[in-house]
Amino acid sequence: MNAIAASSYMTGRVGPMTLILGGNQHDLLERLSYLDQLSKSNQAQIDNYTEVSRTYTSRQAELKATEQKQALQLKELDAQKAKYTKDLQKLTATQKELYGKPTQSSGSWTGPIPKGSGDAGVAVAFAYKQIGKPYGFGDEGPNSYDCSGLTKAAWAAAGHSLPHSASEQRYASGVTYIKAGTAGFVPKQGDLVFYRDGGHVALYVGSGMVIDAPHGGADVTRRTINIMPVQGYGRIS
Repeated sequence: MNAIAASSYMTGRVGPMTLILGGNQHDLLERLSYLDQLSKSNQAQIDNYTEVSRTYTSRQAELKATEQKQALQLKELDAQKAKYTKDLQKLTATQKELYGKPTQSSGSWTGPIPKGSGDAGVAVAFAYKQIGKPYGFGDEGPNSYDCSGLTKAAWAAAGHSLPHSASEQRYASGVTYIKAGTAGFVPKQGDLVFYRDGGHVALYVGSGMVIDAPHGGADVTRRTINIMPVQGYGRIS
């Protein structure tokens, strides 16, 4: 039996008849037992190969499905990006339509700065010096501003503290709110000008003009007060 096993090891092949007929007859049962073990071993290898092959095929299918899903998601993301870009372009156009066209081109102010008295004059002079700086959401200077950030910084230059929020500035301490259309009211330099639902604020600089930080993609600018319906005014004392 040892000779048969050695032959199997050296040649790598052991036929059933070799196991049955080789050696002495009294070893037949032992040979049959060994043949059974060899058959089971071979079957185990076949089963293992089959399982590995099945797992590989399954993983390949899963990978392909994942790739297809990712390709679909990428396509959907591209479509969403195109939609958002288009929507942003429409929104920007709408904002420009609502806010009107600036009366001062991009760049720092080169015209005269109107003289004002007291703290209001200081705030107005500060605002003129910010013309041409870019809009930045949540910014209050010194390099960029949003609407309430600009009015906050302008009045801070005059020693007055305002919150960084258009709606909160309306009700801030030291601010007297006057509703648009109030009989006898005439805006003065330094007044806060609130528009629409109070979500936008500008600084009145006199002669029917305001300075404000309009929206993303636009610079701080000087333009007519009638850029959109005025909700009311805030006079600071």
